[in-house]
Amino acid sequence: MANPTVVFVLKESMNKNTYNVARHSMELTPILQDIGRTRLQDIGRTRLQDIGRTRLQDIGRTRLQDICRTRLQKDFRYKIARYWLTCFTSSTVF
Repeated sequence: MANPTVVFVLKESMNKNTYNVARHSMELTPILQDIGRTRLQDIGRTRLQDIGRTRLQDIGRTRLQDICRTRLQKDFRYKIARYWLTCFTSSTVF
């Protein structure tokens, strides 16, 4: 069986080391969090906003333009064809 004095001293030193590490990490945590927040937020905002703007704008423009063009062209062609058909049939003399 181990000497009780040695065991007590080891436990006390481990507790002090654990306490010191915990205290230092608690002191550093807010500082690191603030640094991390500002840097990551700034980097994230600018990069993601720029990337998001260009990619989403390009994707949005092409897709919406293509969809709108095809739908509007089809609707417009159909209306013109129907208009000409009604004009042609109404003006035809039998």
